[in-house]
Amino acid sequence: MSRYTLTEDDRFFVESVLAMAQQIVDAQYDEDVADDLQTLLVEVANMFDITSSKANVVEHEDGSLTVSFEEQDKPEKKKKNPFTVINGSKPDTDDSIH
Repeated sequence: MSRYTLTEDDRFFVESVLAMAQQIVDAQYDEDVADDLQTLLVEVANMFDITSSKANVVEHEDGSLTVSFEEQDKPEKKKKNPFTVINGSKPDTDDSIH
C-alpha cells in the first residue's frame, strides 16, 4: 500500500530519479554499501507503490545470456543508515595549527 499518491506525471519523475539512483547503486565497489543503498531505494519505491525488480543474469558457456527478473516488494536486508554527517564547521581548538 502506497503512503503517497502520485499523478501520472509525478510518478514518471519519481521513477526516473529512482532509475538514476539505481545506476549509482550499481557503480558501488563496496558490496555492503551497495546493499544499503539498494535497501534505501526499495523502501522509497514502496512508499510510492512503485514495483522494484532485481535482474538476475546468467552467462552460459556459449556466450548467450539468460535474464530473469524477481520482484522486490520488501528490502532484502534491514541495516542501519550507512551515512555519517560530518560537521566541518566546528572551530579548530588547537592553536598550534595555522
